[in-house]
Amino acid sequence: MAVSFSPVAVVTGGARGIGLAIGQWFLAHEHKVVLLDIDQATLAVSEAALNRPHDLLCLRCDVASPQQVQAAAAQVMARFGRLDALVNNAGVAVFKPALETHFEEWRQVLSTNLDGAFLCPQAVLVGTWPASAAAPSSTLPPSRDCVRAPCGWPMAPARPR
Repeated sequence: MAVSFSPVAVVTGGARGIGLAIGQWFLAHEHKVVLLDIDQATLAVSEAALNRPHDLLCLRCDVASPQQVQAAAAQVMARFGRLDALVNNAGVAVFKPALETHFEEWRQVLSTNLDGAFLCPQAVLVGTWPASAAAPSSTLPPSRDCVRAPCGWPMAPARPR
């Protein structure tokens, strides 16, 4: 596993729009960046346009899929050896009246927008760190101080027990 000396940021929904702009901001501020997106073609165009092969990892990932999210987290750790920031930006919408919306469309919205916002922090904060990192410590960066959360909600500040 390589270990980056630069901070590493993961941005979901990073192939275009706000996600891409966030990724560009992190690159401009000396971070290594991982862009995750379900749209492989647009992701490839963005990767080529950014042209930062040593600082950028672009991965096709459906954030609604636990297996794909876990695989992406493993690839982040294999490439950079750390993660300092996660931006849950991926989101989808159906732009039609509710009575015309099919249940499968509704499930895609909820799976991406809600499940993805749960699965990504869970994978990068719990699944990729050794057990010793599960409890906040003064030796860990502040971004990893968010493992425990009230009511099981990810990314809430950890509270002493």
